[in-house]
Amino acid sequence: MIEKTDLPLDFARKLARRQAWMLVFSSAASAWSFGFLSVVLPIYLKRSGYDPLTIGAFYTISGLLCAILLLFLGPLLDRRRKKALLVLGTSLPVLSFLLLSLSVEGWAVTSAFLLGGIGIIGGLGGALSGSTFYPLLFEKTGVAESTHFFSWNTLGWLLMAMFGSLCGGLPEWLAAWGWDSSLSYRMSFVLCALFAVLAACLILPLREGNTLKPGRVNPFEMFHAARGLIGRFAITQIFIGLGAGFVVQLLSLWFFLKFGVSEVQISPWFAAANLAGMVAVSLVPFLAMRRSKTSMVVVTQGISAVMVLLMTFAATYQWASIIYLLRSALMNMSWPLQNAFLFSLAPHERRSSAISLANAAFGLCSSLAPLLGGAMMRSGWLDLPLYLGAASFFLASATFFLFFRRRSPSL
Repeated sequence: MIEKTDLPLDFARKLARRQAWMLVFSSAASAWSFGFLSVVLPIYLKRSGYDPLTIGAFYTISGLLCAILLLFLGPLLDRRRKKALLVLGTSLPVLSFLLLSLSVEGWAVTSAFLLGGIGIIGGLGGALSGSTFYPLLFEKTGVAESTHFFSWNTLGWLLMAMFGSLCGGLPEWLAAWGWDSSLSYRMSFVLCALFAVLAACLILPLREGNTLKPGRVNPFEMFHAARGLIGRFAITQIFIGLGAGFVVQLLSLWFFLKFGVSEVQISPWFAAANLAGMVAVSLVPFLAMRRSKTSMVVVTQGISAVMVLLMTFAATYQWASIIYLLRSALMNMSWPLQNAFLFSLAPHERRSSAISLANAAFGLCSSLAPLLGGAMMRSGWLDLPLYLGAASFFLASATFFLFFRRRSPSL
């Protein structure tokens, strides 16, 4: 659905597409920091004296705050403009990264996680952007082009996350060139802040279309959105969130503890996993014309569960990385399909509620899993989080099949 304007139709359509690309570029700019921090931050915190349980707790408090806020933001934003909150949510990570660059004390690290921009989804920034980004992107693209643009958004995100992961060895490289070790990490976090500034600036020219007139907001309206198909979709996100929390959030720490490798050894593999995801996602629009979104989501998530399980049997970090690369390719294929599927289910007046409910379900479980995973790692059960993650991904695939197997073939 192209936004309603007083402009000629062709010009309005071109403008909407141009602004959709600006949203895609903004998302990509934010992804650099995710790719970099996914490699660096857990190991940096471990070297700074934090144990795995505490590191997991940082991700937990961040995700819990995000999940709680999402439950109330969805109904509110169904009736109001979203651009200002998206800009704010994209800008808050600037403060997070600057805090990390200033201090590694508990107050600074905790505040950085609460502000957001760290981890898959979390903090205040994650709640604001998670409830506004996809509704705005869908507003610009409409149903017909949603899968296309959601796929390009995932591709751009993975491309920049790949470059961020490739730079995971930057602190050690700077230290090798004579920089103080602490300073090399802190300057790297400043670089993350600069990418966050770029992401926010790309959203500023956005023109938001007409929205519903503000009305009385029921803070418990989210529970109405949880009924029916949208609620079932949120249940599948519970299991995906658990899997991501167990497998993805602390993965670099798992490599560090199990194989004794640092950021320099694993950053190329993390980058390669994102590259594999890009290749896989580029096939999504082509495959979506021939297969239903439902069947593709079920297959990709089911096989990714097997890949996670196989990682625990790898004898070297290289073999574990190759298997993770395959898992990443499969799982990333499912994201644009799931997002397009969700927006095909949600009516216009419930889109913010729908994506907020899905992200809240995902964020709640992806935030609890790192705390449990960190406790398991501290106790020496390094592979147990991956076993639980594999089981979670399998349950996500199974529930998606059970809930949506009878949907239209076009879905």
